[in-house]
Parts: sequence; C-alpha cells; structure tokens
Amino acid sequence: MFLLPGVLDASEGTEYPYEYDIRQENFNGRTLKRFSLQAAELMKYCPTCGFYSDYAKFVKYYGDYNYGDVWVTAAFDKTRTNFQSGRGNADFSTFRNKDALAEAISKGTAYMNLLMYVIRELEDALGDCNANCAIGDCNEAPVHALDEAVAFYAGSLEGKDGSGDGFLLYNLADKRALDFRTAGENSNEVEGTSHINIEIIREFQRAQLFLLDGNCPEAAINKEIIVNYMKVPLVQGALRYAYIRQFEVPSGGGLREKAEAEGAAFAAAVLPWVAYCDEADADLIYENLRVGSQDTDVNFAAVKAAFERTYKCLGISCGQVGGLWGVDGYKDGAKPCGGGASGVGIGSEDANAGVIVGGIFGAVAGLALLLFLWSRCVSKQQSTSKGSGNIAAVSEIS
Repeated sequence: MFLLPGVLDASEGTEYPYEYDIRQENFNGRTLKRFSLQAAELMKYCPTCGFYSDYAKFVKYYGDYNYGDVWVTAAFDKTRTNFQSGRGNADFSTFRNKDALAEAISKGTAYMNLLMYVIRELEDALGDCNANCAIGDCNEAPVHALDEAVAFYAGSLEGKDGSGDGFLLYNLADKRALDFRTAGENSNEVEGTSHINIEIIREFQRAQLFLLDGNCPEAAINKEIIVNYMKVPLVQGALRYAYIRQFEVPSGGGLREKAEAEGAAFAAAVLPWVAYCDEADADLIYENLRVGSQDTDVNFAAVKAAFERTYKCLGISCGQVGGLWGVDGYKDGAKPCGGGASGVGIGSEDANAGVIVGGIFGAVAGLALLLFLWSRCVSKQQSTSKGSGNIAAVSEIS
C-alpha cells in the first residue's frame, strides 16, 4: 500500500494530516498514464485546433499520440515499443535486470510524460488568458493553470522552498547541475540549487505577473523560455550516460543494463526536439544510446558534438549545459563547448542569473504517485490546498 503524505499549505508551510491509498482511493481518477492516453485531446487549444508545437514534434518523431504510454508499458511488459514512425524504438525484452526496467519506467514517466504535461498546463494558461481577457476576466483560469504547471514541475516533496528531495523535474535539474557544475546563480557551482531551477522559477513568477495583468503575449515568451530550460537536464543526462557507457562501464551486468536504460530514457525524452533541428544528429544520438546498443560502440565525443550542433536551435547554450565534472575537475573530453568553464553567458546572450524566491512548492506528485503511474483509477474526489503569496498556491491546484 502506498500512502501519500499530508497536504502542505505552501504559503504558510503548514502540513495538514492527509493520507489515502492511491490504489483504492484515487477518486479523482487522475493518473500519469491518463496524461499520455488523452494527450491527443489535451494537447491542443480546441477540438479543431492543431497540436501544441512541442507535442507536435514528439508525435512526428514517434508516430504515436500516446508515445509516453507506449514506452512505459513496453518497459513494464518487457516488450518492444514498436512506434508507428519506426524511430526511437526500445526493445526491453533484452533486459534481465529489474532495476534497469525500473529506470526506464520511472524516467519515461517523469521525462517523457510529465514534462509534456507541464507544457500542456503552460499552454492552457495562455489559452485561458487569450480567451478570458476577451470577456474581461483575465485572472483566475490562466493563473490556476500556471499553478498546475508549477505543481507538476516541482512535485510535493520539494518543500516550501525547493530544499526537499523530490523525484520529478525540479529534482532532476538539481541532480544534473551537480554533475555538470551548473548550480548557483552564476551556473558555476557544484552544490546548491541548479541555475536552471533558479531561472525556471523566475520565469514562472514573471508569467504569473503577466497573466494577472492580462498580458498574454509576454506570458507566451516566458512559456517558451521555460520549455527551453527544461531541455537542459535531459541533455545533461544523455551526455552523462554516454560518458559512463564508454569510459566507466559498470562491472556488474545489472549495473551495465541500468546505465543503458537511463541513457536511453534521457535520449528518448529529448530526441524529438533534436530531430526537429537536425534529423541526422538525432539518429546519431539514438544509435549510440538506444536500448540494445553496445557499450563498445558508444562514442561520447560524437554524441556531445551532435548535441552541441543543435544547441542554438534547441534554445539552450554551452554555459547552461556545462561540462561533466569529476573530483579533479572536468572529465577528459567533457568540458563545456569551446573548452571554457560552466557559467552564465557562455555561448548564450540571454542566460542571465536569477534569484529564487521561496514559497513556490506544495503541489501534487511525489514518488508514490510516480510508482502508481500506470495503475487503475477508481475515482471521483480530489484534495486541494490553498494559499497566497507564492506561485503554486495563488489558486487551488486540482
């Protein structure tokens, strides 16, 4: 039985006792599997509108509207994905190690499914802004959707100020920042909050102010910046496991499979964006990191170069990605683009430092929900927490 912890009022830092069995009492009926299965309906402004641009890239690459569910379900069942496009496939039947399959499942859930739902809520906020401002009501609906975007980005375990230890996208950015020396306000530290999270939270805050003011075009710019920033930890993850697989191959068969699964999952979560920029570079990265590739065939330098060729198109920079950091400095051949150090402004004119403001968390999804992602829903009731003075609690989070 998985029990979720108490509900946190993010504005006051007060935790209220609250537990339920997520296998039996998910009366709201929301699961992470649902996000993928209903993506074709959810990822557009209206029934006759085209898909949101980022989702459209993923559908084009994989050929399936529910590509996230295809990936996770195949990992659960130890089968092949068989994407309709024939691209990006993974054959999990080759795996013998349960930990490797768990990595493919958990990372596929968070980075192939949940990340796209964060984008969906951002797009929904913009849609509500444009529609509601036309009738003189600019505030409630768009800010509510923004709250949900923050909620799904951070999760409930990060605490009021992001100092907790979650399992979702915020936590990923912090972990990879330590590997690539991109933590801190200047993106050149190996401890503390990732520069990506500092910037993303700043953009969420700016978007909130613009939505409250009914300035939909400016909020749309914030959305684009947030989406670009979210790509950085995915690129870092793919690079990290390309390096591990070529130069630091784990001795145990299970550990080797685990590294293979993690690298493949990170690549799968970012390849559609890379393919939009350059299909050949996407194919190169896929062939090096796909499930079933051999460690002896992985070429970290080639993977690194392929990513770097697409940085400008992806909307990210060398300074944001940084270089793979070891106990004695940057690892051989893994320095940031141009041979410099990590840091704000390297390779980018718009990578500016920001200041993180507390009180943004207190949302919806922690590890228990992540583990539950693909189980049945039974439901009709929901729990919400209210607050003020912070992004995640401006309005109710549903």
